[in-house]
Amino acid sequence: MLLLNTVVPRVKNLIRSGGPFLKGTTLANGASPRRCRAISVLILKQSCQASFSPQWPTRFILFIYNYTCTLVTLRCVFDCRLFGASCPLASLSCFETSQRIPYEEAVRQEFRLVKVGDCFGSTWQTCWFKVDLSIPREWTGKEVHLLWESEGEGMIWRDGQPVQGLTREGEKTSYILTDNLKETDPHSLTLYVELACNGLFGAGKGSMIAPPDPDKKFSLQKAELVVFNRDVHELLVDFEILLDMAKAQQFEWVKNWYPGLYSTIQKFAKEGRFIPVGGTWVEMDGNLPSGESMVRQFLQGQRFFQQEFGKLCLEFWLPDTFGYSAQLPQVMNGCGIHRFLTQKLSWNLVNTFPHNTFVWEGIDGSQVLAHFPPADSYGLAGCVEEMLKTVKNNRDRGRVNHSAALFGFGDGGGGPTQKILDRLRRMKDTDGLPRVQMSTPDRLFTALEKEKAQLCTWVGELFLELHNGTYTTHGQIKKGNRECERLLHDVEVLSSFALAQKSSFQYPSAKLQHLWRLLLLNQFHDVLPGSCIQLVAEDAMRYYSGMNLPWPLREASRGPAPHILVVNTLPWKRTEVIPKAGPGGSKTLGANSFLNLPLQVDGSVIMKNGLVRVCLDTLGRVTSLCLMQPERESVPEGCCANQFVIFDDVPLYWDAWDVMDYHLETRKTVAHLLKPLEIIQPGGLRGSVTFSLQISEKSVLTQEVILDAACPHVRFQTQVRYACNLLWKLFPLLNTPIPVYVL
Repeated sequence: MLLLNTVVPRVKNLIRSGGPFLKGTTLANGASPRRCRAISVLILKQSCQASFSPQWPTRFILFIYNYTCTLVTLRCVFDCRLFGASCPLASLSCFETSQRIPYEEAVRQEFRLVKVGDCFGSTWQTCWFKVDLSIPREWTGKEVHLLWESEGEGMIWRDGQPVQGLTREGEKTSYILTDNLKETDPHSLTLYVELACNGLFGAGKGSMIAPPDPDKKFSLQKAELVVFNRDVHELLVDFEILLDMAKAQQFEWVKNWYPGLYSTIQKFAKEGRFIPVGGTWVEMDGNLPSGESMVRQFLQGQRFFQQEFGKLCLEFWLPDTFGYSAQLPQVMNGCGIHRFLTQKLSWNLVNTFPHNTFVWEGIDGSQVLAHFPPADSYGLAGCVEEMLKTVKNNRDRGRVNHSAALFGFGDGGGGPTQKILDRLRRMKDTDGLPRVQMSTPDRLFTALEKEKAQLCTWVGELFLELHNGTYTTHGQIKKGNRECERLLHDVEVLSSFALAQKSSFQYPSAKLQHLWRLLLLNQFHDVLPGSCIQLVAEDAMRYYSGMNLPWPLREASRGPAPHILVVNTLPWKRTEVIPKAGPGGSKTLGANSFLNLPLQVDGSVIMKNGLVRVCLDTLGRVTSLCLMQPERESVPEGCCANQFVIFDDVPLYWDAWDVMDYHLETRKTVAHLLKPLEIIQPGGLRGSVTFSLQISEKSVLTQEVILDAACPHVRFQTQVRYACNLLWKLFPLLNTPIPVYVL
């Protein structure tokens, strides 16, 4: 009935006024269903200039007019008649650049004339279009749109402000110039379209996850002015829409690059039409960051939302990452968040996760209410099948009566389209379908919290049975992350020491926040795991290199004479060997005890320092690792640690993401000794041994095994010169398993 109440009055008005889709057509009173189908075909023929059979399958809308029931097929008619008269642009010109430049700089460039059908740029370039418009005077009183269909992702600039995105993949190809053209309105104006030469999901050659095609060209298929038929549109769409966005980093980018647009977002947020969610700086990886970084994600995110929007987020919104650490409930609770939403565990390769709504308990007993949308997606198209799946797939039916359905182009950031909104609108109260309501995260979780007493509890890690390769892909990014986590910790400690030593020292709060936010950005769930494109990986490494600035140490140690400051930044006592490079070569400072490294007759080496004893065989493998007091062996009998092996790495599809279980069947031992064991540092404060192994015809690894005086552990520094056939089938996976006794 709600659908009928919405549609019927508008259909009546259109019929009375001879609306655009019914001109020249008369509907007969008292028509039979057979007659009605013939009438519907007649309308289609007249409006769409197409040939249809009366048996053509159609979707009918029932309406009542003058107490007579008439069935008319409307949808195809409406789609054809959304746009009326059209006219070409007055002028279209273009400027191409490989740089990301601001609007003020772009509009000062020299533009060249182009036309519809031309191709532009290459992958990752930006094309700026200058669009000169002249609206016909006879369109006065009409709603006028700019139609723009092109490859790539575009953004319209008007009066120096970004006003709308354009993407054919996301079905956003129309921009409203005026909803009612007046005589006094300017009929000539200039817009700019900023077009990024990449698709909604990147620029992969033939596949979303394939390497980018550097030579791809992008074309413009349509650019014209049209009259928009609002009456037809309102028959299709009548919907309240609420938007949410989950990354504070994105808001900051908008604030810095587009301050006018950001003010509008803040206004909508106050009105409740734009909802910041998530509570973190970015949607980060859920396993690889340290505990401190997890806390900083929430600290920086919640601080930003509080300062910019006047409130904290109540939900942790992380729909797409590759598993979730068991420490997260504790961190969430400490940041004022007790609700959690994701859907990624629906990607499990073997075991189906048993719940959609449950209580998640962390390692310290902290609990949050967790919800996994049963449709197993955050990019629904609003189809009936998806809504039915949402109900059928809910594994907690009987315990809860509510669930989320996340719709729109979520993965590419395009949001919902009018068609999606239309479909959902018609399912608001339809027999045989779940009741679909536009809602907010707060309303959803409030409803679920009322049913919380009946829910099951999951204790510990939420492990994703897929994408295990993200623990190793792009190892340099992971190494840079850990080094910068350590560095920022040390800088904060040293800055505090410096401030305590000298009251005039300026604690670098702003700079530290900037560096932390760069590090947190690099912990995004496709950057730190290594599943990003090359340009992003290069940016990440550049950010890491820019953090290597121990300025508080330099500031605190300034004095009349050069001296060495040794500081322990950890909360426990440490005894270590500290290397120091001096003008006369390498020197060392550190512990007083000594060690020696005798080379055995067979070419093996025994390293010991009074705390541990390490035995290396002729291939550099650890045959024994023993804690000397008390005597305790770590390597099981008959096994070797530090044994290099290679496997075939041929995942089913997600090359950068996955390591499949069947790779274990292809194990091959690396046993070709290229350079035998050689003692580099014979003892004293440090002893070290080096050797080299041949991995393949052109690939070599060199390892240095290091044992320091008074140190209870041994270190391995490995360098691999890796060269292999670029055919993906021949990429090997290098590993060094370390079997140990666990007590």
